[in-house]
Amino acid sequence: EYYNILTQEATAVKPGSRVISHLWCVEDNEQGDLCQGEIELIRIQLPSEIRWKCRRCGQHGKITGFEDGPSDLSHLPEEEARQFIEESYGMDMDKNGPGAVFEDHTGGLNPKQLYNLLRCDWAKNEGPLLLNGKLAAKELSGSILFHNARTMLLKAQKEGGLGLTQTGNLQRKPISELMPECIWPDNYLETIKEYNKVVNEHDIWLLHSTRILLELAGLLRKHKKALKGLKKLAGLSLGSRSGELYRHLFITYFKNMNISYLSNDMQDYPNVQENMPFALYRMQQLAEDWVSVNELTENIMVPMAFNDIATQVNSYTKPGDLVYSLVLEPLELFGLIETRKTGDESKRSYRPDQCRKTLLFDKFISFRF
Repeated sequence: EYYNILTQEATAVKPGSRVISHLWCVEDNEQGDLCQGEIELIRIQLPSEIRWKCRRCGQHGKITGFEDGPSDLSHLPEEEARQFIEESYGMDMDKNGPGAVFEDHTGGLNPKQLYNLLRCDWAKNEGPLLLNGKLAAKELSGSILFHNARTMLLKAQKEGGLGLTQTGNLQRKPISELMPECIWPDNYLETIKEYNKVVNEHDIWLLHSTRILLELAGLLRKHKKALKGLKKLAGLSLGSRSGELYRHLFITYFKNMNISYLSNDMQDYPNVQENMPFALYRMQQLAEDWVSVNELTENIMVPMAFNDIATQVNSYTKPGDLVYSLVLEPLELFGLIETRKTGDESKRSYRPDQCRKTLLFDKFISFRF
């Protein structure tokens, strides 16, 4: 009840507003008495959470998962949504011509539509972002990540589990068997073998990331020194349910898995992850034909998401490099875009610099406002 009241107080005002709760801090002080200090609240949208802090003892924490619950009082009309977007995302609003400048930067979305897009529940298909779970296996054949995930899942199911080492990594036997059964980007395995005489799970980072994805998706789990399939979702490996499995993996990857994990990046980019529905919306518009990665970088991020990236930019790493590794590379592994290199091969960081949608993109992703 205590946190329900804090949630009500924080969601009764605009996001970004600081509120002093009428409740006191209930933490014990050094003398063992209740602190009873003032609690300061602030609700932020990216990531969606309520942060609280006691002004007396300094204890602090956050409340998550409150959206659309009985204690969530945020019912924003159009004008409040406009103000919320301006304050929270840093996007300029044209006061003389409402929405004109703003919508030029959002692909035509007004503030309320952008707000709903960023807040929508992907899994329910009840918001603006719709993900098709009825695709046939043949339509998904171009997805490296889907093929490899299903291959690993089927192998674990058929063999009663994949053997694990004492440290919890895949044993070399299942690794050596999976390598020829999986699909890899051009020259991927050749480069790994060139630098590793003995190949372990973490040497093939794409294999390791696929294993982590399957665990987060609730499809595999560690049990008695083996990685085994869970009976609850075992049916998703059936060919007739390929579309459901693909959709489940996609949502797990972009909603529940740290998107920097695939690139082995030690940084967190929470606002980039929250920005994904908008990125997909803009890519649907801008990537019909070959488009520069740098041009996309400037157009598929709300300012707060771009700030996540800007803080990691240096003389070696440019914004386009991070957008490629965090957003575009996984989309390519899901078979939703294709990339090509047209730049200078002699440069230190020679990555794909153009991309475009595949046919699968519009079959799988659509929007409804």
